[in-house]
Amino acid sequence: MSDVSSGRTGHPTPLTAAELVRYFGSAVATLLVVAAVFLAWRRLAGALAAPLPAAEMLAAAALLAGLAWLAHASLRERASAASHVLVSLAALLFVVSLSRGGGNPLALIVLWVAVLGEEAWAWRGRTPHRVPASGYPVRSTVSEDESSEPAADIMRQLTLRSTAEGGQELSGWLRMPLAAGQRSGSLHVAFVPAFDRPPQVQAEAVSGPDCRIKTAEALPYGVRLDIKLDAPAAEAESVLLWFFAGK
Repeated sequence: MSDVSSGRTGHPTPLTAAELVRYFGSAVATLLVVAAVFLAWRRLAGALAAPLPAAEMLAAAALLAGLAWLAHASLRERASAASHVLVSLAALLFVVSLSRGGGNPLALIVLWVAVLGEEAWAWRGRTPHRVPASGYPVRSTVSEDESSEPAADIMRQLTLRSTAEGGQELSGWLRMPLAAGQRSGSLHVAFVPAFDRPPQVQAEAVSGPDCRIKTAEALPYGVRLDIKLDAPAAEAESVLLWFFAGK
């Protein structure tokens, strides 16, 4: 079966709760797209001539926003931006199909606000992690050795500094090599000496293919960054990150 994996004993391994949620969310995303297309087709055929009553419109707003949020959440860690775009278009198609003149204007406003608000929340942080053209992410200082990107053969170039408050900051460059077809990977940074508590971590992609960066684990003695590309690497290349850890 495609939804289970077999161990050495030949017995299927049960799906975890997280996997079940993801599969359920993917099913919701598919049904949302299909239902939106069907509703739009019915609307064009003249089958939805009368506007929905206010109570039904409000219920539709809550249900549609909830289903769209669930679909986006289930796709967040393992799908391309195109999948999220499809869910967003389906949600908007639903809203347009339900928006008819003569109905309760307040209920119609609630419908649009609920869905547009959900979409804005779902798309937050999905833009590629890039350093603004004006400079580096906000932190205390940028030293001279960080003023330009390192050479392509430099895999990491980090500087440890002491702060006026008696603490420390670690910043600089990290590079993750990519093989053709690779889409994800991890970078580990050890803190020597260790921080007295987990530090604040910033990581931004400066060059390379579009990607998302997640601080998977931040401990006083080190951090793990998970990098996932929007699409598999077309060739052997690398992602260059600007990194900062401090208080």
